[in-house]
Amino acid sequence: MITPMQNHYKQTAIGEIPNSWDIKQLQEVADFSNGYAFSSRSFVNSKNDAVPVFKMGNIGIDGGLKITGKEDYASLVIAEKLKNYLTRENDILMCMTDMKSSMNLLGHSARIHNEKFLVNQRVGIIRPRTNVDASYLYYYLNSPKYIERLRTTARSGVQVNLTTEAIRESQVLCPAQEEQHQIAAILSSLDDKIELNRKMNKTLEEMGNALFKRWFVDFEFPDENGKSYKSTGGEMVESELGEIPISWKIVEINDFGKIVCGKTPPKSNHKYFGGNIPFIKIPDMHGRMFVIKTEDTLTSDGADYQKNKTLPKGSICVSCIATVGLVCIITQDSQTNQQINSIIPNNSHYKEYLYFVLSSMTKQLQDFASGGSATLNLNTGSFSNIPMLSPSYDLLAKFHSVAELIFEQVVLKAMENEKLSAIRDSLLPRLMNGKLRVKK
Repeated sequence: MITPMQNHYKQTAIGEIPNSWDIKQLQEVADFSNGYAFSSRSFVNSKNDAVPVFKMGNIGIDGGLKITGKEDYASLVIAEKLKNYLTRENDILMCMTDMKSSMNLLGHSARIHNEKFLVNQRVGIIRPRTNVDASYLYYYLNSPKYIERLRTTARSGVQVNLTTEAIRESQVLCPAQEEQHQIAAILSSLDDKIELNRKMNKTLEEMGNALFKRWFVDFEFPDENGKSYKSTGGEMVESELGEIPISWKIVEINDFGKIVCGKTPPKSNHKYFGGNIPFIKIPDMHGRMFVIKTEDTLTSDGADYQKNKTLPKGSICVSCIATVGLVCIITQDSQTNQQINSIIPNNSHYKEYLYFVLSSMTKQLQDFASGGSATLNLNTGSFSNIPMLSPSYDLLAKFHSVAELIFEQVVLKAMENEKLSAIRDSLLPRLMNGKLRVKK
């Protein structure tokens, strides 16, 4: 049971806290070390018999562990030599450097369960001792007040850095271990439900993708007699994209809908930002099938400044600069920045097919974007003209009728996760400063 604080407080250097709570330095409850300074020579090309290397980009803004698919890998031989930098169960990994691409991650942490990573430099390794509940410490280190205090110690320059000394000497509020365990149990129950929803959504997406591949890659869609097309002798013809069913066509992406390249309103006008209209950037797309929430938002003035950039619900966004090939669907009218090209489908029946076909084209999109430059850039014209398969309308409508049910469930669970995250984020600071106490 959670109740408002009834007992007396005591005044400390970090504010009022319950009388029974202590303040300790992090180094009193955990061991801390920096990750290893890997060089490019440390990495291997194959993922087989290799260990992924955890970097700042693997820390999610919500405190979660984020797998980007772009991890570097080190051989098992190197991993054995650097075993002190291998993650262990209950390790907490902290972002020690702030970079523009990190979504302001300085001081944020991710928790390791059973994952095995080598840890790169500028990521701190925190190993809780037995005198602290490991889950409680993880939540405490991700509490807003702790991160705020820690950031005041950062050293500024081209990058903003946290020092090893500042982290070790940072202050941690420590209730009795039984209360630590109870606090962690409440927050963990919310995170467990969020993680369950994520796993269920992953399974649902895999189901939809399996159906997509069977119908539109293997060409085993049901024919007019309900039989699998290709394996029962359905007629195939050669095309520039290989062998395809005789009734299908090769078209360009823009034949499926209107292509819109995003744009950022002038940041000098503060009246354009901070409203209720999602403003999608590439970090908002990572690991998401649907964009439910964005880091930045526009006001109605900001959206009206560039009305022709507004995307209706159901539009498909594709990242096209630097990080090319992320695909997601928007759930409400939105705008994007200039690193994203979007498709407003001519027909709602195209939505599910476009999502899966574009998600399967990551390599092709990156090849179109390379242009001999180190920085990938797929401009709107090139994106619009990329060839792709166009099945019959009736088949797309049939696929829509099945896949739409899957998509609806994914959206519902993603929205539930946003609500659960909001509850967790509301409880976290109050539990961590003793304003709310846990009673048996």
